[in-house]
Amino acid sequence: MKSFFVILVLLFVSSVLAKETQRDLLNEADKLKTAKPEQSRSLLDKVDRKLLLADEEDKYNYLVAYNFYINGKNTAALDILESIVSKDQASLVKYQAQGTLLSIYATLKNWSKALKLASTLQINLTDKPILDAKISERIMLSLLNFYNNIGDYELAKNLAMELLNTAKSPRVRCMTSNELMKSFVETTPQKIQPNDLVKAKKECEQLNDPIIENILNAYIAEYFLVSENPKEAIELLEANITDVKSTGYQALIVGYYELMARSYLQLSNYVEAERLAKYIIDTREQHQYEQTITTAYQVLAEVAEYSESFEQAFHYYKQYSEAKQLNLDQDNAKLLAIQKAKFDAAEKNVQIALLDKENALLKTQARLDSKSAQNRLLALALLTLVLVVFILWTYKNRKTYIKMRYFAQTDELTGIANRHHFAQLALSAIELCQKTNQPVSFVIFDLDYFKKINDGYGHLVGDEALKMAVNAAKSACRKNDIIGRLGGEEFGVLLAGCGNHLAAHIADKCRKAIQQIDTSTTGHQFTLTASFGVSDSSMCGYEFTTLFAGADRALYQSKDLGRNQVFNYQTNAFAFDI
Repeated sequence: MKSFFVILVLLFVSSVLAKETQRDLLNEADKLKTAKPEQSRSLLDKVDRKLLLADEEDKYNYLVAYNFYINGKNTAALDILESIVSKDQASLVKYQAQGTLLSIYATLKNWSKALKLASTLQINLTDKPILDAKISERIMLSLLNFYNNIGDYELAKNLAMELLNTAKSPRVRCMTSNELMKSFVETTPQKIQPNDLVKAKKECEQLNDPIIENILNAYIAEYFLVSENPKEAIELLEANITDVKSTGYQALIVGYYELMARSYLQLSNYVEAERLAKYIIDTREQHQYEQTITTAYQVLAEVAEYSESFEQAFHYYKQYSEAKQLNLDQDNAKLLAIQKAKFDAAEKNVQIALLDKENALLKTQARLDSKSAQNRLLALALLTLVLVVFILWTYKNRKTYIKMRYFAQTDELTGIANRHHFAQLALSAIELCQKTNQPVSFVIFDLDYFKKINDGYGHLVGDEALKMAVNAAKSACRKNDIIGRLGGEEFGVLLAGCGNHLAAHIADKCRKAIQQIDTSTTGHQFTLTASFGVSDSSMCGYEFTTLFAGADRALYQSKDLGRNQVFNYQTNAFAFDI
C-alpha cells in the first residue's frame, strides 16, 4: 500500500514537471519570436500540446501564426489569428493576435476588415482604466502601426508621443520609437536631429532583437536617402544585411535590398543597383511586396537609360508604369474604403443621436402617463393592446416584405444578385465613384461552350457548374465588388474604386479560379473555362450602359480570339495571356 502511494506521488510530480516544461518552452519561444524566428519555431515543435491548458493553447497557436507571418505566409497565419480573436474572453494573447491580424489585413489590402478591427481596438482603448497596462500598450502599439500603414502620420505621431510618455516595457518603447521615426521620415524628415537617431537606437539596443533593431535601421537609412546622404545609408545597410538575411523575415529582407538599390543608384554605382533590383524582380513570387517591385523597375529603367540601352529602358519604364498604376489603383481602393468607413461611422452616430432623442421623448411620455388620472388607465391599456397588435402586424408584414424582396432581387440558382437588382446596385456604386472622383470598372464573363455541358451531362450538372463558377469568381473578387447574373451563363462584376489595370488583374484571377475548378463532385470530369471583357470609366465614362457595352464588346473580342482569356476594351489588347 505504501509503495502504491509513492507511485501516485511520483506520477503527480512528473505530470506537474511536464506541464512546467511545456510552459517554459512556450515562454522561451515567445521571447525569440522576432529575435530568432527559426529557433522559436524549433521550440514550438517540441511542445506537447496535449499537456497545454486553454490559455497556453491560444499562446501556442498565436506563436505558430506569428512565425508564418514573419516568413511572409500571411494566408496561413490568417485563419489561426481570426480563430483566436473570435473568442469572448479578453487576454494579452487575444490583443497580440488582433495587432498582428491588423498588419496582415493591411498587407493584403483588406481595408474593410482592417478598419473594422481598428475601430474595435479604438473602442477597447476607451476602457483603458480597467485594462491591464500590457494590454493597453499592445492596443496602442497596434493602432500606431496601422495609422502609419494607412498614411495617417499625424495621428500616429500623437499616439507615439503618448505611448512613450507612459510605456515602461523596453520592447514597447523600442517599437514605438520605430513607428515615430517612420512618421517623421514620411512627413517632416528635416525635423529629425542626430540626437533623435541616437535616442531611438538606444531604446532598441538592449533588446538584442535583430528584426526590431533592423526595422529601425531601415527607417534611418530611408532618412539618410531623403536627406541625400546615400553613402551613410549604404554603410548602415551593408553593416546589417547579414543579420537581416539570417532572420528569414521576407518583408525586411526585400526592404533592405530596395533601400540598397536606391542608395547605389544615388551613388552612381549602376552595377550594384542593377544587381539588387534584378534580385527583387527575380524573387517576387517569394515576397510579393508590390512597392519594392515598382521601385526595382524604376531603378532598372534609370540604369538602362544611363547605359544608353534605350530599348531596354523603354521596356523597364513600361513595367514601372504598369506597376505604379496598379499601386495607384490599390491606393484609390484603400481611400474609398476609408471614406466609406468614415461615412458609415458618421451615419451610425446620427442614428444613435436620433435614438437618444426618441428615448428622451419616451421617458417624458412615461412621466406624463404616470401622472394621468386613474380613470384613464383603462383607455391607456386599450391603446397599449392596439399598439401591440399593430406592432405584431407590422412585424409580420415586414418579414413577408423582406422575404419577397429577397426573391425579387436574388438569382435563385446562384444566390447572387439578379440582372435587375445588379443594375440598381451598379448604378448606385457608379454614382458614388463619380461624386468622389474614383475610377470604376465593369467586367462581363461568359462560360465557354456551356451548351455542351448541358447537352452532354444534363441540366442538373450544368446548374452545379454555374454555382461552382460563381463561387470561384467571388473568391477571386474583392470584398466590396458587386457580382450579378445577367442571364444564362453570363455574369457581370462592378468594381468600385478600381482602374483598368487592377480590374484586368482581378478578372484574370477569376478566370484562373474558374479554370481550376474540380468538377468531379458533379459525378463528371470536365474542364470549365470563361471569357472576360473589361471596361472602365477612363474609357467609357460613368454611364452604366456605356460601361456595359464596352465590356460586352471586349467579351466578344475575347471569344473571337480563342476564349478563356481577358480582353481590355480600353487598350484593345489582351490584359493577360494564358
